[in-house]
Amino acid sequence: MIVASAVLTGAFALAQVPGGGGGIKPKPKGPGPGYTGPGDTNPPPIAPAPGSTAQPGAPLVSGQAPPPGAGDPTAGLPLVSGGSALGVAPAAAATPATWFEWNQEPLLRIRERARDTRLRTAGALDDAPVDPKQLVSTRVVPALLDAYASSQEPTLSRAALFGLARLGEECDAPSRARVRATLEAALSSANADVALAATVALGVFGGDDQAVVLARWFTGGAPGAGATPGAPADVAPRQRAGAALALALVGQRSAREDVRRFVVHKLAQGLQRVDFGNREVDAACALGLGIVPLRESGRPSADGPSHAAASREEQIEVLSIALRSRDSDRALRAHAAVSLARMFEGRAGLAAEREAVLEELVSSVGRSKRAESEVVQGMLLALGHIADSGTSEADVAARKALAEATDLADPVSRGFALVALAEAAARKGSGKEPLAGLVPAEEVLLRELVRGRSGAQGWAALGLGLLARERTASGLPQSKDVLAGLARAAHESQSSDDLAAIDLARGLSRDPEAVPDLARDAFQGRDPVVRAAAALAIGFAGAVQEIDALKLQLADVGTAARVTENSAIALVLLDEPEVAARLIELVRKTGSLERQAALLEGVGRSGDEHAIDALLALLAETDRGPQSRAFVVRALSRAADRDEMPWFQGLLHGSQLQVETEFLGSEQGLLAMTRW
Repeated sequence: MIVASAVLTGAFALAQVPGGGGGIKPKPKGPGPGYTGPGDTNPPPIAPAPGSTAQPGAPLVSGQAPPPGAGDPTAGLPLVSGGSALGVAPAAAATPATWFEWNQEPLLRIRERARDTRLRTAGALDDAPVDPKQLVSTRVVPALLDAYASSQEPTLSRAALFGLARLGEECDAPSRARVRATLEAALSSANADVALAATVALGVFGGDDQAVVLARWFTGGAPGAGATPGAPADVAPRQRAGAALALALVGQRSAREDVRRFVVHKLAQGLQRVDFGNREVDAACALGLGIVPLRESGRPSADGPSHAAASREEQIEVLSIALRSRDSDRALRAHAAVSLARMFEGRAGLAAEREAVLEELVSSVGRSKRAESEVVQGMLLALGHIADSGTSEADVAARKALAEATDLADPVSRGFALVALAEAAARKGSGKEPLAGLVPAEEVLLRELVRGRSGAQGWAALGLGLLARERTASGLPQSKDVLAGLARAAHESQSSDDLAAIDLARGLSRDPEAVPDLARDAFQGRDPVVRAAAALAIGFAGAVQEIDALKLQLADVGTAARVTENSAIALVLLDEPEVAARLIELVRKTGSLERQAALLEGVGRSGDEHAIDALLALLAETDRGPQSRAFVVRALSRAADRDEMPWFQGLLHGSQLQVETEFLGSEQGLLAMTRW
């Protein structure tokens, strides 16, 4: 461990310019003698932690046969209706309801509610105070390690790896060492999907010294003299893309600026390596750069890509170049746009750079007729991230560009423009009128809502819901015109996608007059998309009078999985104290994997530490199959995890998920990993 730390410190030190100014030594493109970094130094092999058992992901020793099914890369969860509850992520954000699903976590804030309401399950721990670290170290982590070691099925193996990674910060040092050893051993799994899961899980685990391991894995696919000594000779692009995002996750969690600089350098280097460029890897590098913002230097960018790790200003320049490059793949450019916007999140500084980026995005959107739709969509989302509701010339121009983009030919681009306009108008600017753009944005969205174009009406409704929520947060009265418009649209809509979005908007507005309509759609509707949205909207609306009806819906075995899951989440939003106990009781009564997955998702989301005993008991049941146990593992790790937001929040919230890459959207890709 001391040797590894020394190697790590030396590797990170190479990312610093002598004299303390920060930066990276200039290098030619492609493999060469420039920056060497940790990829040229092999960390010592990781020995199994004391007391740990052999892991299914560990390298096979001579004479050892692979476990049954380990070589089957297609093994895993079946694709069935309601598959998102079965570990397969929902579709990318092509409809308002799916966009909302990927972006709802900051609106739910279930962890805060769990802390405030002290949710309890019947009989668990006799309602005694819970010591989270002791509970995780002595009971949860050992159970997950045992589940992984005994698993012969990739579904359970992947779930256990992500569960262990999520809880790495929650346990004591010996347990953390065992978790780390397990994750690193799983990188060499004979099953490609388990190895990919282990790669990303190592980033979720987030130790600074994992940057060395992941950087070696990421650069190991380089041919010839540039290959990393000791790394695999030919790492598949999907694996390298996973390593890139895992590296970004390590940088996101690190408090050390040298680690963050090292990560940024590696990702920027990946974008520039023309000798082994790959759209999967390039897209992952561009996406990852957005979650590792460096400190600002206070100096304008001068050196560009060769000094990408010098400061936030240099990062901005690198991403701007990537976005402007016509030679770059559209996947890279689409992610670069959103990552560029993330450089300004929560920052009061970099005013000149922010204005320049806004102007560039506005200009590019205005010339978008010949651009790829995915890139245009990325730029629209980026404007929604950066612009605010203030009166500065750049922000007014950005909101105007978004309003004009609502007439683009591409329907998804129109939808993104509408929701991005709402996001910008809901963000307070500086000066005497911080919400100057709110009412004008409502007018644009209300016109589109009344216009009733199929495919656009739902996006407009969702935007109005986001603005209504900001009105509540800012102590402003709701717009009567907006509430009336949403009510009228709900009664007239002929599209289930649009009606689902309208119901969500009415829930976000907390309009008491909307509750009867929401209850009708949730409990009597036929379309599961609408029913699921309406159930969640009841929770957002604070409609406690519907708690009993939600409980009855949970007990109905014929209810679709997504409806069941959202009904459970609604009960959590309504501060129902017995929801976790009720869900676990229902899990024991059903043999349907689909229903078990939905119910256990609700248990995990409840944030109820007192549910852990019951979940451990479920996991220990010998007659429970591997897929069912995988759902229990996910619920267990979520219930024990103390983080306010899920691990993927920074990567996927507000991202351009329409870009088609195998690593992002495949059955075992990043979007699917969010359900493990």
